Amino acid sequence: MPTLHMTTPPAQATPTLVDAPIIIVGSGFAAWQLVKAMRRQNAPQPILLITADDGCDYNKPDLSHIFTRQTKADSMVRADAATLAAELNIEILTQTRVTALEPKQHLLHTASATLRYSKLVLAVGAHSVIPPLPDDAAQHCMTLNSLQDYRQHAARLQQMPSVLIVGGGLIGTELGMDAALAGKQVIMTDLAPRLLARQLPALISQALQQQMQEHGVRFKLGCTLTALQRSDSGEWAITFSDGSRYQAAEILCTAGLRPEITLAQRAGLHTDRGIVTDAYLATSEEDIFALGDCAQVAGEVYAYLQPILLCAAALAKTLLGQPTAVRIPTQSVRVKTPLLPLQIAGTLASHLASEEVGTQQIVLSDPKGMTLWQLDAEQKRCGFVAAGEHQKQAMAMLKMLGQPFEIAPH
Repeated sequence: MPTLHMTTPPAQATPTLVDAPIIIVGSGFAAWQLVKAMRRQNAPQPILLITADDGCDYNKPDLSHIFTRQTKADSMVRADAATLAAELNIEILTQTRVTALEPKQHLLHTASATLRYSKLVLAVGAHSVIPPLPDDAAQHCMTLNSLQDYRQHAARLQQMPSVLIVGGGLIGTELGMDAALAGKQVIMTDLAPRLLARQLPALISQALQQQMQEHGVRFKLGCTLTALQRSDSGEWAITFSDGSRYQAAEILCTAGLRPEITLAQRAGLHTDRGIVTDAYLATSEEDIFALGDCAQVAGEVYAYLQPILLCAAALAKTLLGQPTAVRIPTQSVRVKTPLLPLQIAGTLASHLASEEVGTQQIVLSDPKGMTLWQLDAEQKRCGFVAAGEHQKQAMAMLKMLGQPFEIAPH
């Protein structure tokens, strides 16, 4: 049932375009950062936020530590919808799904109402990709892309003694390590031949895998699942394409995220990998913007928090009458793998061979950690991975990008 949290009485008549609120669809990190950025500028404009879930604010990266911290879903909530509505002087419609848009008329439809907007921001996020799985396993596997997912699966996740993790990317690796450190038996599988194949050079990927293997994680990489059959006891019998067999209590799918573009497509907005926008976050339709995981900004989809924060700050100014293009500088990404903490930045030859991009890699290591520098064809630093204690120097390393690599004389 839709719930409206408001600080002012709702209008009794359909507002004119001038009087209509700015409507934000979504209540994830991007949406809340946008609202906060607008209110920091003392903007009086009415704002209505519409969300399909309960609208609470939480720290999504904490999902990567639910096993070792034995996290309760409710403990992750920083503020509920009613509190946020009061603090930020906005209206929030929770448990409400937007069903259609009419861009030319500036109208938005839900199951129970038609609303007019002055400007519309789509911050609808991304959904978990579940690859084709043998038998009927896809119906039973869990995903962990939101607090809502965790609420649904918390008991199963915390109680399971063993798990098959399908997907060896960033989230799968973080969760696999956390589950292993919490004493669970972990099997990880991916079509790629190694962990984080899209993000990490082979040397670092192999070092990370070794650390996880030493803590009991078993890997089936570069092969496919051929059978997933559930026994009467509820345990899964797992068969891989190389004939090897395993068992696990649960299946957790971490095969990646796909920007949510369905609503935008139905409304005729230009979409590609995400909802296509220019540097001002404007879509192909007047007064409609996209922000966060769902947006493809000037050709790029930004899934990490810091770029989304910069996008929200720029869009807040644009919505308030000061058109501001977003500029995303090179930033580092922290991989939450405590056995081998990592910081990644810039352009790296990861799953591609170095010679394909005309670069080479320089590795500097000591007992405390390792740094891998990626060099471009002009021998300039274009990216790095810092591992172990070296990752504490990531900010200083960022400033070195673009500079020639010179080996200090002995």
